[in-house]
Amino acid sequence: MGKERLDRRLLAFVTPIRLLFLLVLLGGLLRLYRYDSLSLWVDEGLTVGFGRLPWDVVLGLHGAYETHPPLYFVLVKIAGLFAPELTAGRLVSVVAGTLTLPVVYALGAMLIGRRGALVAAGVLALSPLHIWYSQEARPYAFTLLAVSVSYLALAGFHRTLNRRWCLLYGVAVAVSLYANYSAAYALAPQGLLLVYLLAAHGKRALWMWVAGIGGVAAFLPWVPQLLNTVQGRGTAVENYLGVSMEKVGYSVLSIVGLGGQGSYFWGTSPTAWERWPALQWAMLAALLVACVVGIVAIIRRGLFGLLCAVGLFAGTIIVCAAISLISAGYAERTVIFALVGWTLVAGAAAVAPLARGWRWAGAGALVVVLLFGLVSLWAMYRGGDKQHWRELAHDAAALARSGETLLLYPSVTGVLLDAYQRHEFDGAIVIADFGKLPDAVRPALGMKALWLAYIETGGLEQLQGQLAERGYVRVEHRYYWHPMWLDHYVASDE
Repeated sequence: MGKERLDRRLLAFVTPIRLLFLLVLLGGLLRLYRYDSLSLWVDEGLTVGFGRLPWDVVLGLHGAYETHPPLYFVLVKIAGLFAPELTAGRLVSVVAGTLTLPVVYALGAMLIGRRGALVAAGVLALSPLHIWYSQEARPYAFTLLAVSVSYLALAGFHRTLNRRWCLLYGVAVAVSLYANYSAAYALAPQGLLLVYLLAAHGKRALWMWVAGIGGVAAFLPWVPQLLNTVQGRGTAVENYLGVSMEKVGYSVLSIVGLGGQGSYFWGTSPTAWERWPALQWAMLAALLVACVVGIVAIIRRGLFGLLCAVGLFAGTIIVCAAISLISAGYAERTVIFALVGWTLVAGAAAVAPLARGWRWAGAGALVVVLLFGLVSLWAMYRGGDKQHWRELAHDAAALARSGETLLLYPSVTGVLLDAYQRHEFDGAIVIADFGKLPDAVRPALGMKALWLAYIETGGLEQLQGQLAERGYVRVEHRYYWHPMWLDHYVASDE
């Protein structure tokens, strides 16, 4: 009798909400852990630079200043009022990534039940891909949060027909688009959901249509800036973001946690996929079983849940790949929304309302995938790396203090070096992207030696050519990981 009473008390204590709290706490700690241990990389340096711009510029009142819309950078500038500029952008992502966990739980509770929703939130909490981008000063984690809210609003309206969900949906659509253009890849599959709602609920669903159209209409003033951004992209970017079957396949491995090293993160420790090539067939088999069982379980719960899960998982990837055939934009970070679809499928597989054999197969396969995913998570924490700007800034600052002449190329190099060694480079010469070497940089004018700090980017060959034309010879070439250099030049007659 005492044992039964203890069991009842234990079950009463272990409620879904308490378990969700523990999962959110775990997920938040995993995203906060070592979030600032790695140096910022060049794109995060751009975020720091944008935070230094005047408010009217950051708000986009003078047009686009980046290849992304302005909302995330506005949030970073606000965060910069309370946090150091080196960490403000990453903290925004940490918070956004953590908040996505309860949103995914709420979405899963409506589509696959509370138990499955807890599993889905747990899968997201442990996702290496999501943790990586939740620690990066770029808009991807925040955009995923906004897109997840938009799907939650659709599911909430379908379940309750409460018009408040319509308002949330319209706002979420607009926020998603103003956070990152790639949100469109995940929002596009919602067209099928809107059609389903219209068929299922008739005229009452028109409110959701109006909200969606309103959210898109709110983004229309920024569309000319989007078109200018697409037209202004270089060939290198097009090649980097191009799509192929191999790239799509590997992005799926990254989404489910099996791969990613050398793709969305660089490091010295291999993920499960690279570590055990002989077990790749087992990983794929487990993934296939988990997906099949999960999808069958979702179908049992209704067509709407299937459209949500598959639309997010496969729909995002298909839309992004198709559009990338016209305008390249395929990478793990642009299809990261598929991660939420995967968590829903995984959650359904774990608690499938099917025959016992199916349930055991789905749960067992998911456990296998998650165990391999933990290996990838360990590899990311243990060996993941970014550009070593701290080291470069330390060495360059020592040169600046000794009175050496420093050239910094391009502008983001100046931003990052100054961010790590504040005001040490006030006397350095910063050369803008594709900029021209200043006329004062000539041996005949007394500048017999100089140092050039730079990254591999467009216009570098022209800059090096100008130095050669003016009689400078490189005598030292220091490499910093991935890839950055600090070169020493002297006049050829020295």
